[in-house]
Amino acid sequence: MEQLVSIQKTAEILSVSPWTVRAWIQEGKLGSAKLGSRRLVPQSEIEKLIERASVPALEVRRQNRNGRTTREDQS
Repeated sequence: MEQLVSIQKTAEILSVSPWTVRAWIQEGKLGSAKLGSRRLVPQSEIEKLIERASVPALEVRRQNRNGRTTREDQS
C-alpha cells in the first residue's frame, strides 16, 4: 500500500505553505485522497510534482549594466 502524507507534511517536503498545497489539490495539480475527514497526498503525487518542477532551464537571462538583456548558457 502506498504511503499517504498529511497536508502539513506535504507542505514541508515541498517548502510551501499548507494553503498552497490545498490550492494545488483544488486546481488538480496535486492528487489527493480523503480518509475520513482528513485529506492526504500519496507519496507518488509528491514525487511527480517534484519531477515536473525540476526541469532544468536551458539558459539564464540577466540584465547587463546598460539595461540590455543578455543570455548565458548553463554549461
